[in-house]
Amino acid sequence: MGSLTFTSPIRSILVTRLDGLGDIVIGTMLLQGIHAKWPEAKIRLIVRPQMLGAASILPDWVEVISLPFDPREPVAGRTAEIVGQLRQFALAVQSDLAIVAEYNRTWAGEILAAMCGARDIMAFDGPTGINLNHREICQALGAASQESWQTVHVDDGARETEKYAAILDAMQIDRAGCEPAVTLRDEDQNAAAQAWAKTGLSRADAIVCFPSSGEALARSLDLATWVRWIGHLQQSRPVVLFGSEWDAPALDELAAHGLPSNVPRIILPGENPGVMAAFIEGSGCFIGTDTGPMHIAGALGVPTLGIFGGGQSAHRFLPFGKRAAAVRMPIGCYGCEWHCPFDRRHCLKDIPQAALLAAGDAFLAAAHENADAFHPQIFDISPPGELLNVTLGPMMRQHRRFLADHHEIMEHHVFLAEKRSEFADILSRLGSQTHAHIDALAAIAKTIADMTGQNDARDAAIARLNSALSEMTRHNESRDGAIGDINKSLSEMTAHNQSRDDAIAHLNAILAEMTRQNDSRDAAIAHLNELVDAMNTKMNTPDGAITRLRKWLS
Repeated sequence: MGSLTFTSPIRSILVTRLDGLGDIVIGTMLLQGIHAKWPEAKIRLIVRPQMLGAASILPDWVEVISLPFDPREPVAGRTAEIVGQLRQFALAVQSDLAIVAEYNRTWAGEILAAMCGARDIMAFDGPTGINLNHREICQALGAASQESWQTVHVDDGARETEKYAAILDAMQIDRAGCEPAVTLRDEDQNAAAQAWAKTGLSRADAIVCFPSSGEALARSLDLATWVRWIGHLQQSRPVVLFGSEWDAPALDELAAHGLPSNVPRIILPGENPGVMAAFIEGSGCFIGTDTGPMHIAGALGVPTLGIFGGGQSAHRFLPFGKRAAAVRMPIGCYGCEWHCPFDRRHCLKDIPQAALLAAGDAFLAAAHENADAFHPQIFDISPPGELLNVTLGPMMRQHRRFLADHHEIMEHHVFLAEKRSEFADILSRLGSQTHAHIDALAAIAKTIADMTGQNDARDAAIARLNSALSEMTRHNESRDGAIGDINKSLSEMTAHNQSRDDAIAHLNAILAEMTRQNDSRDAAIAHLNELVDAMNTKMNTPDGAITRLRKWLS
């Protein structure tokens, strides 16, 4: 396997872990490795909203951030909203290195890794989570290409711990000390101590049982089997059942099915796995289903017996731990990814009770440590013979499901129609090989079908455009009518303005005539004033002569 290369410096690292609590616990192998390699780098772990509480069991040097939405929910009708949320979220978590840490990738994690500004993107070569439903989101965000990603090859059925070992090796990180680990905090340990006090049991002797599965008892043992096993365990050790508020209905079902009344039932806060981890820590033994609490127990070093069904391969999610073990009943349909074709999950519901109790007793009696914590002890139980007679009908239902899935996959790969170079290559092979003719014709038929789908989408888009154009034409006609009304109003205003201008001109002529007449009047008045002055002068002269004559006569 080739080594992965990095562009220095690495100051910030983004790691996606968009799955369950147990996956996060196993993934601490990777977190420890990259922290050891880049101790000063800021490490952000991106989780689903429901898993934000995982920060309570992780070291302080990991910043746990949840996506603003659950990527497992349908995206139909929410494309614009999701595009906006991812764009804003990616800006807030810009990083130098991005690691898509899920083998079965999640579409939101893949898009986020491409958008976070990382110079280097690392991933497993597992199946992509991006399908036709997400192409519009990818196109809007410009995050479709993964050609520059560096990937690590691992086998699909390999254990999760082996997958992480492979990526650590490829990153040239020393695996020493890189094991699944859980961090406990004082406040959670105090809360757990209070919960233990309510049981009245000795913590170190008690067997803690986690019968739920995250889906009530859907992926758990049959009710009657649990009741009988717990009663059997009580004959030698105290037993306490626990779970979060999400698991309470499953515990109620057990109680109603005949669970011994002296078995304590403890409900812990689901949003804080730290209290659950602290409750498990230091207990005498953990027995429970393949869930997050089981992986927590194994990582804490508690004697752990995990109960496995056939949803995944027989080895993929086995617990890690020096004192961990697994009990299972492998049957031919293992690996169904929990798409069970049967009316009941025989891999769990029909485990023979006597064989299960015997395996539990053997585990409790051994009290040994595994030579390798990555390879737990396994108790395989043989299935009862009658299971072989109930397969035909369910197999046909499963076959029909596979066909439906196949059609969905074909629809999800319509992008093949865009690969013209491959189409040309198919055409070039038509003249050389008879079998190639058939394959090429089939490929062409598929391409034509894909193009038909695209044409249908195009026609629908054209229809929407025509509808929009019709609406625009209606608006334009309304606008033209309004413009005609405005022009008419302008013409009337022009006529009124002309009349006003004519009136103003007439008034100006009258004012000019009045000004001329005023000028004539002013001239006449000036002339009269001159005559008056002349008369006054002449009158003043006789008056002086008369005065002198009177003076002489006297």
